[in-house]
Amino acid sequence: YLSMDEQQVMMGHKTGSYRSHAKNKPIKTGVTIISVCESKVGYLRTFMVDIGVIDKSEGKKWPYIKHLASYCAGNFHKLVADNWFLAVKLLKWGLENNLYVCGTCMRDAGQTGFPEDIVSKKGQKHAREEILWRWAAPQLSAIRRQDTGSVHFLSNFIDPRVEIKMKRWIKHKGRSTHDDVKAPLVADVNNKYMAGCDQSDQ
Repeated sequence: YLSMDEQQVMMGHKTGSYRSHAKNKPIKTGVTIISVCESKVGYLRTFMVDIGVIDKSEGKKWPYIKHLASYCAGNFHKLVADNWFLAVKLLKWGLENNLYVCGTCMRDAGQTGFPEDIVSKKGQKHAREEILWRWAAPQLSAIRRQDTGSVHFLSNFIDPRVEIKMKRWIKHKGRSTHDDVKAPLVADVNNKYMAGCDQSDQ
């Protein structure tokens, strides 16, 4: 398994044109890179420096995503990515280039291609542990799971019908308990293998 995510690299130069600030990263100020790492050990495979929009016709994300995904393609690697990167466009490209892809995605159906009929609308309430999914040929799946909020997943290799039990801390009447909750398999895969780039940051 490989993971794709953004990282901050320390930079001493104060006037660098690519200098950025990310309060949630271990390195708060530096250069943002988009990297592909080994999910288990955090070994850095490849990366690109985020320099902004490369090709306006393709948008900001796709040139970076396609270049880095090309490094993983051809060997049936499993790539786990998150909201910034994942869209149906990448899933289809992966199937054409022998790359399996899954992870969380944004709820913007127009941007990600997520099915509009199961997208969680702003302010909409759902039952806890509710799971809805859609499956499109040949093997594209879109899943929405209700946790503390709605989480949207996309995959081109995981069966959306497969459900598992996951341990979660749940607050009830002021107490927290470590209980089993129902979740789709893709949620478990995402939790296990998305942290490769975070390990590389340490």
